[in-house]
Amino acid sequence: QVLRHLKLFFKKCAWHAAEVRGLALIKCLQQYKTRLRASFGDETDVNKLKRIPPDFVDTLMRERFWNADKKMWEPCLHLHLHPTLSQLCLDAWRGNINTILMSPMPDPKEFQTRKPIHPPLVVTRLMWYAIRGGHNECAKKIWDWGLDRAEKMGPELGMTIQQYKEKVALPRRRGTNKPPAEAAAREGNMEMLRWMRSEERDARFGFDQWVVKAAIEGHQVDVLQYIVSEIPIVLPMNRWSRKLPDAARAHKSWACLRWLREQDPPVRWGKPEPGEIFGHGTSVARRTRLYEVKLAEFVSKDKVNDPPLPPEDIREDVCLFIRKAVTGTTLLSAKRVLEERDWRLFNWLCRMGGHEFEER
Repeated sequence: QVLRHLKLFFKKCAWHAAEVRGLALIKCLQQYKTRLRASFGDETDVNKLKRIPPDFVDTLMRERFWNADKKMWEPCLHLHLHPTLSQLCLDAWRGNINTILMSPMPDPKEFQTRKPIHPPLVVTRLMWYAIRGGHNECAKKIWDWGLDRAEKMGPELGMTIQQYKEKVALPRRRGTNKPPAEAAAREGNMEMLRWMRSEERDARFGFDQWVVKAAIEGHQVDVLQYIVSEIPIVLPMNRWSRKLPDAARAHKSWACLRWLREQDPPVRWGKPEPGEIFGHGTSVARRTRLYEVKLAEFVSKDKVNDPPLPPEDIREDVCLFIRKAVTGTTLLSAKRVLEERDWRLFNWLCRMGGHEFEER
């Protein structure tokens, strides 16, 4: 565990060094297996890439260091292990569409990666970087560029054109992963989301739980509402939806959490639901759910004081719910609070629940 934290510390030092053009320090840290990789899997790295001077990004992409483990030279910064694809990702990030349009599809034989690259993977990643860089038109042209290259490849493509389109439009379902729709949802990019779902498209981009989660992580309430209206589901959603409130709480996306919980029926957030005690669709159940959201926000921000009391007209109802939910998994249940080791909140629940709560 100490080594893991030390590696994270070295990585932070390397990113800070990149912001002030500290190439010598970066090369020194890379001797300790510290890599600068602005991957789409690490939001911290992607955001830090924006703070590096553009000309120094080019320098880091050109400079090489000796990787003793792999016995090969590697760039100080890469966006993908495949060198050609890495440079194309940087061009998409910057919106250099002309450079991309003149480029051929990267050859998987040029550089051996753990998972061989293929045209759908290349297009989804380039679109992802273009969207995260704020270049909508570039992302749309990358779709056309990929389709044109796929048609010219013929039998070498290894799939039909329709299968190619589906792999790009439904990346996670088709094993390509890193969907452009997730990037658009996180950025709150309604223009791209509507383009992806436009009816004239013969392969409409898929919206699934990962896209919903990306909207929550990006604090995009309007996008969340649009996505839920587009995907063929009815609230409360299936099993994966129960993780959405926890994701909203973890990312402090309170507006999204409030919207998820005020739906009728709501997205479940532990057991029991207030509706099971006060009746589904009742005002008391709805207000209890919203108070739970307010409580989660307060506990996240204030680590010292007691939470605010519920509104006076539902205070007794909330106290009753606290007593009923002792062994439940909601934020107002003693069991969950003890599992999270929040002793301040547990003492507050004891006072709110009264003698019957303490006995239970």
